[in-house]
Amino acid sequence: MILEAMAYDLPIITTPVFGIIEQVRPGINGLFYTPDRPEELAAALNTLLEDRSLRDLLAENAKYVLESLNTFAEMTQGYGQIFREAYFTNKK
Repeated sequence: MILEAMAYDLPIITTPVFGIIEQVRPGINGLFYTPDRPEELAAALNTLLEDRSLRDLLAENAKYVLESLNTFAEMTQGYGQIFREAYFTNKK
């Protein structure tokens, strides 16, 4: 969902968990809130509702962050390389 939102130039509000922290840059294309802290989520939502310039900035930056991320093919190649290196390192 994060990548799809960025593809539509939407600002992101999410938690900083594994996988997402690689896609969302706080203050660049989105805002983070702490899991289990609904007051932080509410504050982030209010911030975007009230601050059009921030909302527009995060939305505009979404496409640039999305372009900077690895493609699926690049990601799988990287994982493959890591697995090969780990396999051959352990064979020694």
